Amino acid sequence: MAFAGLERSLGELYLPFNRLQRVPQKALQNLEKLKVLDLGGNLIVEINREDFSGVEDSLQHLSLADNYLVSLQLESFTGFQRLERLDLRGNSILTVAPLSGSGTLKLSHLNLADNALEHIPFISLAQMRSLNTINLANNRISTTFDVFFQGRISIDTLILDNNMIGNLPPFAFQNFNLINKTSLNGNLIREIAEDAFKDAKIRDLSLSDCSVHGIDVRSFRGLESSLQRLDLSYNNLSTLPENLLDKFDFLKALILNDNPLTFKAEEVLSGFRYTLQTINLVGEKMGQIPVKQMNDIRNLRSLGLSSLNDRVSIGDFEGFGAALEHLSLSKNKLKTISSNSFRHVPGLKILDLSDNRISQIEADAFADVGTSLTHLHLTNGIGVGTLPSDPFKKLIALQSIDLSNNRITNLPDDFFHSMKEIRSINLQDNAIEKISQHMFNSEHTSNLVNVSLNFNFINAIEAQTFSDLPHLKILHLEDNKINRIAKGAFQNMESLEYISLEGNTISTIEAEAFHNLPKLETLNLGHNNLEKLSFDWLDQVGTLSAIKLDVSHNLIQQLSSNRTGWSSYSSIRSLDLGYNNISFISRNYFEPIRSSLTHLVLQHNQLRNISRDVSNISSPKGLTAFQITEHCFMYLCRYIVICNIYYGWIFQTTISNWYKIISPYLQWKR
Repeated sequence: MAFAGLERSLGELYLPFNRLQRVPQKALQNLEKLKVLDLGGNLIVEINREDFSGVEDSLQHLSLADNYLVSLQLESFTGFQRLERLDLRGNSILTVAPLSGSGTLKLSHLNLADNALEHIPFISLAQMRSLNTINLANNRISTTFDVFFQGRISIDTLILDNNMIGNLPPFAFQNFNLINKTSLNGNLIREIAEDAFKDAKIRDLSLSDCSVHGIDVRSFRGLESSLQRLDLSYNNLSTLPENLLDKFDFLKALILNDNPLTFKAEEVLSGFRYTLQTINLVGEKMGQIPVKQMNDIRNLRSLGLSSLNDRVSIGDFEGFGAALEHLSLSKNKLKTISSNSFRHVPGLKILDLSDNRISQIEADAFADVGTSLTHLHLTNGIGVGTLPSDPFKKLIALQSIDLSNNRITNLPDDFFHSMKEIRSINLQDNAIEKISQHMFNSEHTSNLVNVSLNFNFINAIEAQTFSDLPHLKILHLEDNKINRIAKGAFQNMESLEYISLEGNTISTIEAEAFHNLPKLETLNLGHNNLEKLSFDWLDQVGTLSAIKLDVSHNLIQQLSSNRTGWSSYSSIRSLDLGYNNISFISRNYFEPIRSSLTHLVLQHNQLRNISRDVSNISSPKGLTAFQITEHCFMYLCRYIVICNIYYGWIFQTTISNWYKIISPYLQWKR
């Protein structure tokens, strides 16, 4: 029996992407504690009730995604006492056969996305009395109702995205009673007829990207007492009927962004100006909707506009008050942020100025929101290479700033120094060539958690560039032009867990470049120009963790012994040396990491002979010497994985049993 000894303890079993042609019934039958079973990505074409014999009383989550099922028989799941989630996405299911008789299923979540259903299986869904969410996205469904089904069902979430629903006729949801959230995104619904939602109770309705170009004033009639959120974004709406939503007293969010839309706010929005909290009118194609028309909406918390000209000025938001917390001004073609632009919205917490071409930010632009603003987005928003620090010195409460995808070449050393609460800085996709040693430090940016500097032109990391940052956890420096890392470049950061330097041109790393990083878990040096790997680079690194070190895709030709004084204690648990040009490994090279190493990758090198001293990493008996042919993929340490790259199979065993498995590929020498 495959899982002998685990019958009373195994709770989760994952078997995805093997070549299983049927459910392994005999292997499962005695796993009385099994709660989660993943059989996704296999070759299963049929399932039967007997396949799950023995796990009916315990199984809660079952995945059969990405198999080859063409029909679903609900009878296969009768008798399951605790099954809550069933994932069948990515099959070729044409039909869902209901239970015979008056039986029911206790499912709460059913995923049938990415199949070939042409109709909503109402009879089957009605037999799932506890059903909470049904995902029917990416099928061939053309209608939302069935005239032959006389009942009505209630569920929390109905997802019908990307089907073939071409229109919503009157009473299109006649087979539903209550649906808290209904998503029809990505269907080609050109028009919504009068009374399309009559007698349905929907709180959250999403019709994004549906090519809708016309709406009747009575299209949403019937939802007056239930609708709280309406999303009509990314359509072809050029106008909205007057008084369209007049009686919708509970509507809180109206999402209209990315339509070629023009309307008079006092005519369309006046009916619910006291309840509306969110309105999004962002988009390059949006017509002119003057911002002054919005200040009548008294409880507005979130506003998105793209109808400003090239400047934000002091009077633009007069009348909105302190209730406004989220303001998006993206895609406005803004060039200037004037002083005191946000004086009338002093409670602003999130400001999005992305997708503009701002070339001037006056010194007092953010003066009135300095103590309230916590998140600032300027992605693709800056049109100059150097940003002045004066406007940003006012932002003393800022927690995150996104300056990615701009043309920034230089930032002043003190740019972030007034942001005492800053936790996340995103500077990726710019043209920065150098990071000052004074930009990030414990005195001014001690709360930093995440820094992204990838995709810039940085050419070196000097000493103490990243030093004494007690809360920093994640550091992205991949895809720059870094060729050298100095001693002490990364030091004294007790929380740092992840450093990525992948995709640079690093050829030189000085000893102790990485110093006192006790919690480091991942160091990625892959895809560089390193010609050697020295453990001298790491000093007091990973002493409280287990490090995954990636040095693959470099120019290493040989692994020469590290310094003789190196401590035998190390926390390098995984070492990837694949895709180099290694042809020689010196005696006892791996001795410094012998006690911790569990995964060693040496695939795609030029190794021919490996001595007993090299291969004796963790096994007391060691390995003698062997010759690798045809670039076999190998891991050598606590366990061995042999993967034939030509035939696509993988096998795992302990070192003590390795000989009989790999003998067709390895030639032994005593």
